[in-house]
Amino acid sequence: MAAEGKGLISELFARRVPQILGVYIGACWLIVEMGEWAAERLGMAPGLVAYVFVLMIALLPSVAVLAWNHGSPGRDRSPRFERVFVPANLVFAVIGVVAFFGYAPPGAPGSAIGPAESATVERTVIDETGEQQTFTVAREGFHRKVLTSFWTLEDDQAAPDWRQYAVAWLLGVELNRDPLISMFTPYSANVGRAYAEAGYAGAVGEPRALAVRQAQRIGARYLVRGALADGEDGVRLTAQIIDATSGSVTDEVEATGADVIEATARLAERIAPRVTPTAADGEQRFTRIPLAEAATASTEALQAAMEGFNALHLRTDYEAAEAGLGRALEIDPTFALAAVWLHQMHRANNNLPASIEALNRAMDLEYKLDSQTRFAMKANRHALAGDYATAMRVLAMWTEVHPDSFTAWTTLAQNQITMGDVEGAAESLRQARALDPGSVDVLRQMAVVEQLAGDYRAAADRLRAYIDEAPDDVAARIELGQVLTRSGQADEALEVFDTAALLADDPAMARLNRALVLLREGRFDDAGTILDALQNSTVDSSIETEVLKVRLGMLASTGRYTAMLEELTASEDRVRRTVPPAQFWNTWAELMLKHHYAFEDYAAAHATLDRAEDALGEPFNRFLALDRMQLLIEQGRPVDEVEAQLERLRFFEQQFSFGGVLAIVQWGNALAAAYAGDTERAVETMREAREQFRASGLSLNMEAMEHFDLALAELLIADGQQAEARRLLDDLLERHPAFASARWERLQLAVSTDRDAAAREDLDVLLAQWSDGDAGFLRLEKARALDATL
Repeated sequence: MAAEGKGLISELFARRVPQILGVYIGACWLIVEMGEWAAERLGMAPGLVAYVFVLMIALLPSVAVLAWNHGSPGRDRSPRFERVFVPANLVFAVIGVVAFFGYAPPGAPGSAIGPAESATVERTVIDETGEQQTFTVAREGFHRKVLTSFWTLEDDQAAPDWRQYAVAWLLGVELNRDPLISMFTPYSANVGRAYAEAGYAGAVGEPRALAVRQAQRIGARYLVRGALADGEDGVRLTAQIIDATSGSVTDEVEATGADVIEATARLAERIAPRVTPTAADGEQRFTRIPLAEAATASTEALQAAMEGFNALHLRTDYEAAEAGLGRALEIDPTFALAAVWLHQMHRANNNLPASIEALNRAMDLEYKLDSQTRFAMKANRHALAGDYATAMRVLAMWTEVHPDSFTAWTTLAQNQITMGDVEGAAESLRQARALDPGSVDVLRQMAVVEQLAGDYRAAADRLRAYIDEAPDDVAARIELGQVLTRSGQADEALEVFDTAALLADDPAMARLNRALVLLREGRFDDAGTILDALQNSTVDSSIETEVLKVRLGMLASTGRYTAMLEELTASEDRVRRTVPPAQFWNTWAELMLKHHYAFEDYAAAHATLDRAEDALGEPFNRFLALDRMQLLIEQGRPVDEVEAQLERLRFFEQQFSFGGVLAIVQWGNALAAAYAGDTERAVETMREAREQFRASGLSLNMEAMEHFDLALAELLIADGQQAEARRLLDDLLERHPAFASARWERLQLAVSTDRDAAAREDLDVLLAQWSDGDAGFLRLEKARALDATL
């Protein structure tokens, strides 16, 4: 028997039966693995591969028979048994498969295998009114991100053409309506700025390699680039579809039309099926409307909108942006997306009536907007009505409907940061980072959240860990330096900014941040040298404005208020074009008031507030009521005048109320209480205000947070709590040694408590800091008088 067994085994190997069966089984496994991958990619019926697998296993006996008869080398023949057995095995295999899975074909009722997967699913959520809403969204794994460049001109000698920008933007309008596609243009995700910083003026003409890197950065699967030409048939557009992973061209398409709108609409029809999964072919995924209706049928209105977008995104010229978008809407009153962006401009400018009007015009044409834009606009509508709770619910619903939307999660996170919801913001940012692990913007926001939680070390460590992986990322180094600055680690911050300046193509921002640290440390000559060099060099308009702001702050810190006023007046018109009006007028009023207080020119201070309030308009000019209260208190005006301004400020308790804004109202309450003589209540109210502000995103403004600290110290002194006030001032000056107002308060406190040595130290610092101060600067005159008697 043993000999027979060995003989059989030898015969099996001689006929190569085990080898053939092994290859066959391996082929079965490979077919299953590849089949599942193909089924997922192509949207085939789930479980269809199981049909094939069971059938192949059922045919295993036929494979063994064929191997026995034909596996050995040399000539062979097919015996009668084989000719009968193999067909019989096939019949019984089919019967077995049908018996196992059921008689219905795949996808039919009664089949064990479900129908082929659609590329989309319906998602039902409860909206902000408590009603159910159903949305069509991409099934997991079927959504595609696409980045498009601005179009080039086939005639490379031709002058730049606004249509180069219009093609990319219109593709976004058309394709973003499809739930399977998120189309990004260089206007979004800082792509255009990256091209401009690399030396490509107007963000046009960048090399493919640079565009591919940007596509990879934002997690896009495809990159679309193309060229535009005028021909006999109108506008001709060509496009290349590029795999963002490999950088290779996967397809090329072409379209023509009577104008750029018609040509782009036809081009979008050709691009869409090439960037979406095959399973999506033929699906009715969304309500289709002509591109000329979704955007505008007017090339004149489109040109005006492109001029506005370029002014906003590429030149940071807010006045030109608002003018262009306003002109577009004037030409075509049904241009919903122009109304959307005009609303955003007015909102940034704190022009509430104009912002609401533009928003209402956009929402009257809501059907033209893609679902994600609708969510953003609905949230803004509630926010402008002062209902932040409902606005936040709409943003949360956006993430529920579009959990794969990076923009939805980051928008929610930014608003949670503003509202002081640190835990919620942290979770939203974790979701955003899962979608785009390489996003520096998310990393920065996560560092912001950690700072709001008071954990500067964790914020710095997070940024350092990222920099270890991406040592050439200058923006991350600048963010790290700013974290170190906020935590009072000046020397470490200076080292980080120096390294950033060495690595940067344009070191202006790193050098500006270095100048700010030097200014806070009281190294005015060193800071002035950097600021002079930056002011005399060609820098980005937004950086130029920041340079000017830091320079004006330096002049105020050193008591040179006349020079500050002259520079502020000379630059006023230029700066107003490059920053939102609300930001301009608040900063302008702050700097002007510093000048007026320095000389106790109260009439001029009131005139400044009047002008700023007129420019800001209702209701946001009410924020200046706090400055007016301080001015009235400084003048010793009647309590009822101070209370009248407080009532104006209390408007924000009912409208636009969140942590940072309520903190400003509480500051007003504290001032009024102290002026009425109740310093104990004033101190407790100011403590609450300080903590509210610290928990909000507004506290990242170092100067604003430091003024809350100073205000609390002043009230503590008024309440007789000198020891606590001194500790607070010591901490403040350790982080910001050149904060003259804080040092002046500590000097006065030292004098009042007969601490002459401490007073002399602070007095010497101030006299050195104000050595070139203006004649008539009252604090300088008081300091000199004290110097003679101390």
